[in-house]
Order: sequence, then C-alpha cells, then structure tokens
Amino acid sequence: MRNLNRRFMFILTVAMLCVFMAACGSDSTSDVEAKTFDAEEIEEIFVTTDGQNIEMRPSDNEKVKVSEKAGKEVPITLEGNVLTVDLEGSSSLINFKTDTLYVEVPRKIFKEINLNTTSGKISGKEITAEELIVTADSGQIDINGFEGKKIAGEIVAGDMNLKKIEGNFNLTNDTGDIDISYKGALEEDSTITTHSGKVVMKFESKPNSLKVEASTGSGKIKNSLFSSEELKVEGGKSILNGILGSGGATLSVQSASGTIYID
Repeated sequence: MRNLNRRFMFILTVAMLCVFMAACGSDSTSDVEAKTFDAEEIEEIFVTTDGQNIEMRPSDNEKVKVSEKAGKEVPITLEGNVLTVDLEGSSSLINFKTDTLYVEVPRKIFKEINLNTTSGKISGKEITAEELIVTADSGQIDINGFEGKKIAGEIVAGDMNLKKIEGNFNLTNDTGDIDISYKGALEEDSTITTHSGKVVMKFESKPNSLKVEASTGSGKIKNSLFSSEELKVEGGKSILNGILGSGGATLSVQSASGTIYID
C-alpha cells in the first residue's frame, strides 16, 4: 500500500508539473492582455524590464499598444506626454519561457524612445523618434529600421545589430559584436567602442564626405573606402585615419581586441 501511495503521488506531481509548464509556454492570443493609448497624447516612451524581452513594432492604427501575457499586471503610467512601462523586478521565481513585452507604435516622430532591460532581448522595427536609447546588461539588441536624429546604445555582454538606420550614434559594449547598416550620409560625429568583439560598419551608399578614425589592439582593420596607405600599424595596434571629400563628420571606431570592417 505504501508503494502504491508513493507511485500515485509521483504521477500526480508529474501531471501537475506538465500542466504548469504548458500554461507557462502558451502562445495563444487569448493569453495576451493589451492596453492602448492615443499616440497624439504621447511624446516620450520609457520601457524597463528585468528578464523579459522587449519587442517594438509598427502599429496598424494611431494607437500605442502595450501587451504581455494575461494574468500579469503590467505597470503602465501616462503622466503628461510621457508613457512609462516598468517591469523591473517583476520576473517570476520560476520561468520556463522568457516573456516578451510587446509595444506597438504608429509612424510618428516621438521625442524620445527609451528601451532598457537587465537580461533580455530588445528588438525594434521601423522606429521613428528624435532619439532612441537602448540599453541592456546581457542579451541582444536588434533594430531593423530607424529614422531620427540620434541612437545611443549600450550592452555589457551581447551583440548589437542595427540595420537601415540614420542619424548620429554612440554605441558601446564590453563583449559582443556590433553590426551596422547605415543609410544616407553621416552628418554628425558618431562613435563605436567595444572591448572584445567584431565591428562591421557598412554604408548602403559610399559617403561623399567622411572622416574615419579607427583602431584595434589585437585585430585587423579591413575597409573598402580608403587606400592601404591610410592604414598603419603602430605599437602593435592597427590604425586607420582616412578622409573622404571635405571630411565632414567623424566616425570613431575603437576596439581593444577584434576585427573592424568598414565598407
């Protein structure tokens, strides 16, 4: 009888665990609770999460929509023209699947969009803002399409991928690759700084005017914009100082150890 009871308790425990895991991993649209706001009332958006991913995507209407799984209270405040979403410290003790906070925005030039996560992925598509700020301790940052004046990006450990962006930028990471696809002409000074990781800076069309100051401690610099005479090795460092046209804005790329590609 004792062995039978133990077997029954074991089966019951396994069954409950399976139900719990299925509930945690559900992707049903019925499990999503959304809150909407009129975009014309909002000029700045601040989003902070702990272990959750952040995904910003275009809206099909004139509303700003914020959603996550139902049953989880999403702290959202709208004060003046500033929308704040703060999920910091709200991660579950047991989380079999990383949650994602979805933020849908219409095509409007916001004054500032600020996305910050402790350990999650930040992704965005077709973002328009005067200033975009993306920060993470660990994870990954993926932005596909940005129209605006400035991007500030920082990640301690992880890759940063920025595609089809414009405006000036200041990007830093400690460990991980930085990959940029830039459209248009660089009009203001911009910087890329990494300790250990590959840097790829690709212009969709060759700039008419540009000044580049690049260096890497234990890596190579490969480029298609400047002649080999402008590339030197000094004190064990690879250094590139190049000027196109009248010079214009300066692109500074610094890496302690990693290959730099400029095309």
